[in-house]
Amino acid sequence: MVSTKCAEQMILRAILGLSVAIIAFSVYEFLSQVRFIDSAQTARGRVVAVHGATSSKLQPEIEFTTKQGEAVSFIRAFRGSAVDVPAVGSSVEVLYSADAPSGAVENSFLALWGSTCIAAALGLSGLLGSLVVLFLARRGGTYEF
Repeated sequence: MVSTKCAEQMILRAILGLSVAIIAFSVYEFLSQVRFIDSAQTARGRVVAVHGATSSKLQPEIEFTTKQGEAVSFIRAFRGSAVDVPAVGSSVEVLYSADAPSGAVENSFLALWGSTCIAAALGLSGLLGSLVVLFLARRGGTYEF
């Protein structure tokens, strides 16, 4: 049987390991986005429809034409509220790879960096929380191992 103290240490180590993995993932995502932006081509897109059942889960469908003349349509990956979703007929800037224009994204902070920021925040909060617990345990604070 595992003692309570040992179980707490195992949980703390698991949180530390998961936090480091999430931070590594966010660094990978950041570098991937930087590479994508550096090589991406831009186009003007037009919102042709807005999909979603409720006003807090709306996804605009955007059409654009590549520099090679190919018509492409995509649905924005992240959902937004009625406040941050452009209206049908609105013009938006689109970034796309010439090799895979169907993987286009709207040129906005949330579309480009949203998942990276969320992953980094989760990883850093887990890491910092774990380090605080370790620091208190080593100093003989209220949380002991």
